[in-house]
Amino acid sequence: MVAVDPDPDMAGLTVGLPDLPFEDGAFDLVVAAFVVNHLDDPRAGVAEMARVTAPGGRVVATIWPSITWTHRGPVDELWDGAAAGIGGIGATIAAQPVEVRERLRAAYEQEVGALVVDDELCFSTEAVLGVGMAPGRMGE
Repeated sequence: MVAVDPDPDMAGLTVGLPDLPFEDGAFDLVVAAFVVNHLDDPRAGVAEMARVTAPGGRVVATIWPSITWTHRGPVDELWDGAAAGIGGIGATIAAQPVEVRERLRAAYEQEVGALVVDDELCFSTEAVLGVGMAPGRMGE
């Protein structure tokens, strides 16, 4: 498995679409979770994903919006991830002085209060899931 992310804190290898440093057909599965909609040239990014996908392999991408569901989880779930330094928002929060982090936490609690149902954080969210298969059969 190879993890690629433009944020050096998120993965061991930092590169970006549409210029992946891999040979044609290097992977049986290529996944872009909520990436394509952030690219300067989404078509070039998806074409690059297809290029590094082996014949018969799959390309999977998610973007916002289309599929709707209700997210349900512990009230502190989102804050705990961000406070642990996960993702860009986590890096931003972690870089703040203690007093700023405390104000951010208080603001989080105020904002999510209206989203708590039966002691769970509940809110609607949407995504689009696309799956494609590279021409050919794996192993040929």
